[in-house]
Amino acid sequence: MQPVVRLARGRKHLDTVFRRADVMRVYGLESDSTVLEDANFWFDLKTENYVAAMKGMLEVFDRMVKEATDRQNAKTREWWKKRNAT
Repeated sequence: MQPVVRLARGRKHLDTVFRRADVMRVYGLESDSTVLEDANFWFDLKTENYVAAMKGMLEVFDRMVKEATDRQNAKTREWWKKRNAT
């Protein structure tokens, strides 16, 4: 994915913004679970539709965090391998 905006100060990474379509493609999403169907956000918290949408959104966030953690752990392991090899 190519970032739309990448904010950095010096060598420290602060934030990156990606296109929604790119994120959905990478994570295999057919619909954006962060968008509620009611454009006015008037909804009953006890309805199954709302609960299912929130569960879907949380599942996506959970998967994104786990994948990011796995990538960071792999980078850290590689760094330690290189460090110990010298």
